[in-house]
Amino acid sequence: MNDHADALDSLLTHPGWRLFLEHVHREWGPTGARYNAELDKALDLVDAHAAASQARQIRAGRRVIESLLAWPEEEAQRLKRTDRVPEVTMSRRGGL
Repeated sequence: MNDHADALDSLLTHPGWRLFLEHVHREWGPTGARYNAELDKALDLVDAHAAASQARQIRAGRRVIESLLAWPEEEAQRLKRTDRVPEVTMSRRGGL
Protein backbone atom coordinates (compact mmCIF):
# COMPACT_ATOMS: atom_id res chain seq x y z
CA MET A 1 0.00 0.00 0.00
CA ASN A 2 1.26 3.50 -0.65
CA ASP A 3 1.66 6.42 1.74
CA HIS A 4 -1.54 8.15 0.61
CA ALA A 5 -3.67 5.07 1.19
CA ASP A 6 -2.05 4.57 4.61
CA ALA A 7 -2.72 8.20 5.54
CA LEU A 8 -6.35 7.94 4.45
CA ASP A 9 -6.82 4.69 6.38
CA SER A 10 -5.36 6.38 9.43
CA LEU A 11 -7.72 9.32 8.98
CA LEU A 12 -10.77 7.09 8.61
CA THR A 13 -10.06 5.23 11.84
CA HIS A 14 -9.08 8.30 13.86
CA PRO A 15 -11.53 9.20 16.67
CA GLY A 16 -11.39 12.86 15.66
CA TRP A 17 -12.58 12.05 12.14
CA ARG A 18 -15.46 9.98 13.51
CA LEU A 19 -16.42 12.83 15.84
CA PHE A 20 -16.31 15.27 12.92
CA LEU A 21 -18.52 12.97 10.80
CA GLU A 22 -21.07 12.70 13.59
CA HIS A 23 -21.14 16.49 13.91
CA VAL A 24 -21.61 17.03 10.18
CA HIS A 25 -24.37 14.43 10.01
CA ARG A 26 -26.15 16.04 12.97
CA GLU A 27 -25.96 19.42 11.25
CA TRP A 28 -26.20 18.64 7.52
CA GLY A 29 -27.42 15.04 7.22
CA PRO A 30 -30.90 14.26 5.86
CA THR A 31 -32.41 14.99 9.28
CA GLY A 32 -29.75 17.49 10.31
CA ALA A 33 -30.71 20.51 12.36
CA ARG A 34 -28.93 23.11 10.24
CA TYR A 35 -29.97 21.51 6.96
CA ASN A 36 -33.64 21.46 7.94
CA ALA A 37 -33.53 24.98 9.38
CA GLU A 38 -32.02 26.38 6.18
CA LEU A 39 -34.47 24.42 4.04
CA ASP A 40 -37.42 25.65 6.12
CA LYS A 41 -36.16 29.22 5.84
CA ALA A 42 -35.94 28.88 2.06
CA LEU A 43 -39.37 27.32 1.76
CA ASP A 44 -40.89 30.13 3.85
CA LEU A 45 -40.01 32.66 1.16
CA VAL A 46 -43.06 34.37 -0.34
CA ASP A 47 -41.84 34.10 -3.93
CA ALA A 48 -42.31 30.46 -5.01
CA HIS A 49 -39.55 30.67 -7.64
CA ALA A 50 -37.08 32.12 -5.15
CA ALA A 51 -38.06 29.47 -2.58
CA ALA A 52 -37.54 26.65 -5.07
CA SER A 53 -34.22 28.09 -6.21
CA GLN A 54 -32.98 28.51 -2.64
CA ALA A 55 -34.10 24.99 -1.71
CA ARG A 56 -32.25 23.56 -4.73
CA GLN A 57 -29.10 25.43 -3.68
CA ILE A 58 -29.33 24.05 -0.14
CA ARG A 59 -29.80 20.50 -1.49
CA ALA A 60 -26.85 20.97 -3.85
CA GLY A 61 -24.72 22.18 -0.95
CA ARG A 62 -25.63 19.12 1.07
CA ARG A 63 -24.67 16.84 -1.83
CA VAL A 64 -21.28 18.55 -2.02
CA ILE A 65 -20.79 18.04 1.71
CA GLU A 66 -21.69 14.36 1.34
CA SER A 67 -19.24 13.90 -1.53
CA LEU A 68 -16.44 15.58 0.42
CA LEU A 69 -17.08 13.35 3.44
CA ALA A 70 -17.10 10.24 1.24
CA TRP A 71 -13.87 11.12 -0.56
CA PRO A 72 -11.33 9.77 1.94
CA GLU A 73 -12.85 6.27 1.95
CA GLU A 74 -13.42 6.23 -1.81
CA GLU A 75 -9.89 7.43 -2.51
CA ALA A 76 -8.34 4.90 -0.10
CA GLN A 77 -10.25 2.11 -1.84
CA ARG A 78 -9.19 3.38 -5.26
CA LEU A 79 -5.55 3.53 -4.20
CA LYS A 80 -5.72 -0.01 -2.82
CA ARG A 81 -7.21 -1.27 -6.08
CA THR A 82 -4.47 0.37 -8.14
CA ASP A 83 -1.84 -1.18 -5.88
CA ARG A 84 -3.27 -4.64 -6.61
CA VAL A 85 -3.37 -4.26 -10.40
CA PRO A 86 -0.46 -6.25 -11.81
CA GLU A 87 1.85 -4.35 -14.09
CA VAL A 88 1.55 -5.58 -17.66
CA THR A 89 4.52 -5.32 -19.95
CA MET A 90 3.63 -4.55 -23.52
CA SER A 91 5.36 -5.92 -26.56
CA ARG A 92 4.51 -5.60 -30.22
CA ARG A 93 2.24 -8.63 -29.73
CA GLY A 94 0.35 -6.96 -26.84
CA GLY A 95 0.38 -7.69 -23.13
CA LEU A 96 1.88 -10.99 -22.04
